[in-house]
Amino acid sequence: MSKAIKQGIWVLSHKDGSPVYVGETVTDFRGDQASITGGRPPHKPSSTGRVTINRDGETYQLYPSVYDLTWQKERAPDTNAEYLAHGGTQCPFCGSYDITGDEVNIDAGSAWQDVFCNDCPAEWQDTYNLTGYATTNK
Repeated sequence: MSKAIKQGIWVLSHKDGSPVYVGETVTDFRGDQASITGGRPPHKPSSTGRVTINRDGETYQLYPSVYDLTWQKERAPDTNAEYLAHGGTQCPFCGSYDITGDEVNIDAGSAWQDVFCNDCPAEWQDTYNLTGYATTNK
């Protein structure tokens, strides 16, 4: 294999987050195989970018989802301090604000919630700690 497919801050990745390499063979949703030769990352938030493939001697530009691939911003995950500074509103792996949380689970002074990014394959768990109580006027 050659080098990973990157452009600027973007890297073409498999669903598990591993990089895609030039010349790598990928399989589409129908089971057909092709060789990845390059691609173009998203140019705006609503775009998915494209991948360039070679199949049977022909070159095609297709959506990365055809091969279960995504363009991800290449950056180090946030530290806990950075994640907290954003109020837990951004994916700590890609920086996206498009995140979804499951129900909050509570047990003996702590709570946790499974959270998922809708723009990259990241999953993590937010954790919460009891900090006190407040009276209510009933």
